[in-house]
Amino acid sequence: MKKLVLQILIVAGFVVAASASGSAQTSQSYRAHIPFDFTVGKTTMKAGDYRLAPAAGATNDRNLVLQSLDSGKSKFLGIAQLSSGSREESTGRLLFAKNGGEWALANIETPTFVIDVPRKANVKVITQSTKQPETATVALH
Repeated sequence: MKKLVLQILIVAGFVVAASASGSAQTSQSYRAHIPFDFTVGKTTMKAGDYRLAPAAGATNDRNLVLQSLDSGKSKFLGIAQLSSGSREESTGRLLFAKNGGEWALANIETPTFVIDVPRKANVKVITQSTKQPETATVALH
């Protein structure tokens, strides 16, 4: 009898562990309306409605893609890092930085993952500015 109870507890432990690791994935998709043109890396994206989701057919659902719902154009964003802290919001946000009059996607944060988006580098720096760059935040829902 003790052996049976021990086996049931071990199986229950495996079930709990498997469900906890499965819930730490980025399988949820988000939508956002971005009211300005922006860049993602070297790609220019137009203002409009976007969907943020795992890449279709990827074996690792932390591979994220940003897709325009207006044009269908997609941009691979990279591999998301699972968030170590717990955010209180149930949605996420896109953080944009303005550099030289151009908005660039800089960071994405949701309750379960965070990704810093690589930005194209300035080839030539003429002056160093001491003022903070302008930023904008767009809510994901």
